[in-house]
Amino acid sequence: MYSKLIDIINSISCFQLAVFSFFLIHKGRKKMSNIILAAFFLVQFIVILNYLLVSIFEKYTSFYIQIAFIYYPFVFLWGPLIYFYVKSQVTLNFKLKYANLVHLIPFVFALLFIVSYYYVSDNEMKLQIINNKLIYKKFFYFNFPYYLLLFGYNLSALSTIIKYQQNLKNYCSFVEKRNLIYLKFVLFGYILACLITFLTSFANIPYQLKMLTSFSLFLAFFNILFYKAMIEPYVIIIPEEKPKYLSSSLDNTEIQVYSKTIESSINVQKLYLNPTLTISDLAEATGIPEKTISQVINQQYNQNFFSFINSRRVEEAKILLNSFDQNKTTMLAVAFDSGFNSKTAFYDAFKRHTRMTPTEYRKLKA
Repeated sequence: MYSKLIDIINSISCFQLAVFSFFLIHKGRKKMSNIILAAFFLVQFIVILNYLLVSIFEKYTSFYIQIAFIYYPFVFLWGPLIYFYVKSQVTLNFKLKYANLVHLIPFVFALLFIVSYYYVSDNEMKLQIINNKLIYKKFFYFNFPYYLLLFGYNLSALSTIIKYQQNLKNYCSFVEKRNLIYLKFVLFGYILACLITFLTSFANIPYQLKMLTSFSLFLAFFNILFYKAMIEPYVIIIPEEKPKYLSSSLDNTEIQVYSKTIESSINVQKLYLNPTLTISDLAEATGIPEKTISQVINQQYNQNFFSFINSRRVEEAKILLNSFDQNKTTMLAVAFDSGFNSKTAFYDAFKRHTRMTPTEYRKLKA
């Protein structure tokens, strides 16, 4: 029963992965992240198709022994491709370089192993290796390094997202979490699927049930990943690297002058009321270069752009809360009137800057 269900699930997976890959390459070939995601799907397609063909043609010994372990080297590409997909989403004009070929070393090593140990052997020797399960004993020694690499790549990708989110605050007065949540979903979803697969391999349950659980999880993951990649293909903004000020020629006097200009524009024009205000908008309003603004805010106020603007919004919110009419005004209205783009962002910023919620502040001042 399990075998038939696995074959059905894998048939669906192979069809969908082929369609997903074609669509990503055909429709989004100009975007590097789409190419990398298509490569990830194609690698998954090869692995699952190989398992499906082995299951179908297992009785045809001469064919079965020729295709039995084609999939093996390709599983070592899963980690690097997920990592580079995330990297391409948060890096401006991302391109793969020759130096990135180092990430193919585990794949090449596994390929050399499977060829030298299995595929160079004659058919009789191949059959003996399979029947005596000798190759599975060899695979056992690869399992720990494989999962270590896989989780290592996922953690590196997660670190990339965190650094991106921190750097984003130097350029934006808002951090739209939706697309960042999508990227984190890609990682955590994949880690979870791999982790469950890894843990079930040690569980005392039938092998076919283990495979059914694993392939079902990945089928669900592939569908959600493709769907999200299509409806939210871009990260909201891609900043440059965090500014470096060591080589800056600005002295303290210039920083003081620039800070007064920035303060004047912020307070007089109330630029912070724009919920999508970026450092580019402030540069245009003041005539000061973006990097100079970023340096002044960091050094003069010891804040990033995100915190600097939101602190002004919190001060505006305090004024509104002091004249808060509970019958006519809602907290959502206060949030929008202060320049926040959501009630959640308002509450988070207000509590971060005042150590109390807007509701607590209003009651305190009542």
